[in-house]
Amino acid sequence: MAVAVFACEGYMPAGTAPLCEIDPLSFAVVYDPASGDVEALRLAYRFARIVAVAWLREQVRAETVDLDGLRADLSEATRLLKAIVAVKSKIAQAKSSVSKNLGDCEESLGSSVTRLSEVISRMESRLGVTS
Repeated sequence: MAVAVFACEGYMPAGTAPLCEIDPLSFAVVYDPASGDVEALRLAYRFARIVAVAWLREQVRAETVDLDGLRADLSEATRLLKAIVAVKSKIAQAKSSVSKNLGDCEESLGSSVTRLSEVISRMESRLGVTS
């Protein structure tokens, strides 16, 4: 049983990120500690554990385990994982965009408030009113 962990998608075989089955007892997964995104690593670990337990049961007790069903579940879980990664990426992009737009709005607000104060001061001056 093996789980190969790669720091970035570029080190994995093309098109296999974030998780792929190398062979029935080996998996490759992307885990970037900087992102803190652990779903792919967690899925690889859990599935590797499930496969190992199933293998041990077959060896020790000769119980049958539905490995094909487990692989189908892994396939579905991998598709879901890719969807989660995509949504997280969109959320990060949205946060970045909102942050930039918020900064632009704050800058515009500050400029408008300053300009408004200047206009009010000018109006007071025209009326001979001092603040």
